[in-house]
This record gives sequence, C-alpha cells and structure tokens, in this order.
Amino acid sequence: MVSAFFLFCGCVDQASVAVVEKWGRFLRLAEPGLHFFNPFAGECVAGVLSTRVQSLDVRVETKTKDNVFVQLICTIQYRVVKEHADDAFYELQNPQQQIQAYVFDVARALVPRMNLDDLFEQKNDVAKAVLLELEKVMGDYGYSIEHILIVDIIPDAAACRAMNDINAGNRPFGWRTSPNPPVSITRDSANAVRAHVLEVASGCDVVDSVASYACRRRVGVCVVSGTGGVTNVSIRQPGVGSGAVVSLAGRFDILSLSGSFLPAPAPPPDSGLTVYVSGEQGQVVGGTVAGPLIAVGPVVIMAVSFGAAAYERLPLDGEEPPQHQLAGQSSPPPPQPQLPLPPHQQPNLADHLPHNLMDEIHLPGDVGNAWTSAGAGGGGAPY
Repeated sequence: MVSAFFLFCGCVDQASVAVVEKWGRFLRLAEPGLHFFNPFAGECVAGVLSTRVQSLDVRVETKTKDNVFVQLICTIQYRVVKEHADDAFYELQNPQQQIQAYVFDVARALVPRMNLDDLFEQKNDVAKAVLLELEKVMGDYGYSIEHILIVDIIPDAAACRAMNDINAGNRPFGWRTSPNPPVSITRDSANAVRAHVLEVASGCDVVDSVASYACRRRVGVCVVSGTGGVTNVSIRQPGVGSGAVVSLAGRFDILSLSGSFLPAPAPPPDSGLTVYVSGEQGQVVGGTVAGPLIAVGPVVIMAVSFGAAAYERLPLDGEEPPQHQLAGQSSPPPPQPQLPLPPHQQPNLADHLPHNLMDEIHLPGDVGNAWTSAGAGGGGAPY
C-alpha cells in the first residue's frame, strides 16, 4: 500500500513492494519507505504487491486405483519474490487460479496409481510431487512455493460405510456391548526370585560389592557361582583351629564361589561367602572368606535375588522325633556280618542252574572235575 503525502512523494508499507511506471512502461520497484515521484515526467505507481506468505486451500476430487472417489484438501503456502515482483505483477493475471490448476494436474495424475490405503500412507509423496511441479512453474513468474500440506483425505461416503461394515464383520461378536477388560497393575511378590549377572570391577572387594548391592537394592542375594581372579585371599578353615584365619598372598583363580547375603533383619553372621581358589602351582584351597577378596580383572558372579526370607527353626513344633531318640528305648542291634561257609557246606553251582541251560553248556574237563571234587568233599579248588 502506498500512502501519498503530496503530489510528488509517497510511502511504501513494510512487507510490500510497489511497481513504478513511466509513461505506462515499467521503470523500477519501490521497496518499503519514502519515495519521490515526478508526475510531470510521467512517473506513477502502477500497483503494490505484498511479500507476506499467503495461503491457498485447494480441494481436489479424484479416484484411486481401487475405484474409490476421494477428496484431497491441500494447503499451498506461497509468496512473491521481492527481486522478481515485476514478473509477478505483469506475467500472471490470477496466480491463485494458476496454482490451483497445477495442483489438479499433478494430484489427478498420481492418485489413480494408488490404492486407498497406500494414499493415506504416502500422502507426503503426493505433496512432494506437487511442490516440485509448482516450484518449477511458478518460479518463472516471480512466486516462491514455501510449503504444501495435504491436511485431509475424505473418501466417498458409500466407501466409508462399506469399509466400516467390513471392519465390523471382522470383529468378535458382542464387541460393541462387551465392557473393556479391567486394567490391572501388579507388582512383584515378596517371594519373587530374579537371576542376575554381576560384574565386579578390578581392584574392588568382591564381598563388599555384593553386600552393598544387596543393601542398596534392599533384597537378599544368593551367590551361585563366580569366575575371575582374586588376590590376597583370607579364609577361615575348620581344620586350622577355632577362629584361625589363613592369609594367602598372590593371585588365585576362582574355582567355586557361593554364599548368601540376607536382607534385614537378618543377623550379619548369617551372611558371607565361601570360596575355593587355585594357585599358580595348581594347589587348591578353600574356606569361608574372612577378609577382603580383591578382584584382579573383572569378576563375573551369577546370583539370584529375593525380596524376603522365611526363618524357620527345626524341628517344627508338633513333630515327633525319630523312634531311636525316644527315652527308655534302646536302638536296634547292628546287623552281624555273615561268615563264609566251609567248602564242604557250600552249594554246588551246577545244582542251581536250569537243566535246559546245562544241556547246552559244555564245560571244560578241568572245571567239571573241580566242581565234582568240590561236591564230593575233595580238597581241590573250584577254579
């Protein structure tokens, strides 16, 4: 828009550009600001174009590959290029109608190649094809196409009803009236057991790491096995003496690792680890861990965790002790070993074999004589 103050000057608003002519011929473009014109020399403002982004809604009716009529609602955002405003002013009489024509042409060429489902999935491809075509054409007329959006795809009403009937037929009987299943939110039981693979970093104490893990997670941990190397092992062995601790220096490979760390309020003595390790010379030693168990390299532990532990004292109340523990009753006498019979009282092996089996077995002469002499009380050995 141009605001005229006097006959010789005018002001062009922001986001606008004025086309100045001289004696009916294009002279120059007047950008926003104050400009002076000489009407005696034939200068005048022929028109004003806005450089703001403008929006145009286009409704395209076409048919898909599966013979469904649809309506595409497209929104085209375009603007006048300031440097080529003269082309936009002189070349096109109605730019909106020109844009609409090209949208019809591209959309009606692409959509008939697609099924209805593909059209919904590939609507961005259709918008991109329209954008490329409009940029190529409208750029020559001083217009820039900013964006093209396909905001809606409306199938024919009869097709919509048919599709809804097909989908309703595929649903189970009574789906409209059956209530939605309740949403249940559950949590793990206190007795739930989970498997874990724990990796202890090099230089860390294996016992302290597992104990800290059980304390922070507030769970009990039962160590099943472990692999890796440790150093400076301190163990307590039953045969060494009450409370005696054996300290072993050097590097050892873990052969077996087991134990448990019970959750509170379990007493600390109920928790601990038992380890068996192998030294560099092949010696194997093991016992209850009585000190730091420093990892040399990563130590991988297979363990299970549990939320709570049930403490029971055995025997349970109401159970009867075994019969041999009752007072006033003596235990049954141990079985007496049976002594071998004398040679002359031992049964003959041939007398206990079936006759049909004896008919088909041909014993050597020395064996037969030995059995005969043994049955007669002779002194010969049976073998």
